[in-house]
Amino acid sequence: MTDVLIRNMPKRILAEAKILAEFHRRPLQKELQLILEEGVRFRSGAWIESAKEIQRKLKRGSKKQTDSVRLIAEDRKR
Repeated sequence: MTDVLIRNMPKRILAEAKILAEFHRRPLQKELQLILEEGVRFRSGAWIESAKEIQRKLKRGSKKQTDSVRLIAEDRKR
């Protein structure tokens, strides 16, 4: 693993990251690492494959899944 230096970080962002780290009971460095990993994963589109895997697992399951979009649309028509 390599080190990264971020210059000119807004104080507000750093303060919010510290609050998140405390909430999750993690060191600030670990919290920032996870935030960065999630951001890169989201921007790269890797989350799409994760969503497809969840869909496959749900389809294999024994419980029938409902289409929440359809159910909400029906509810709004009432």
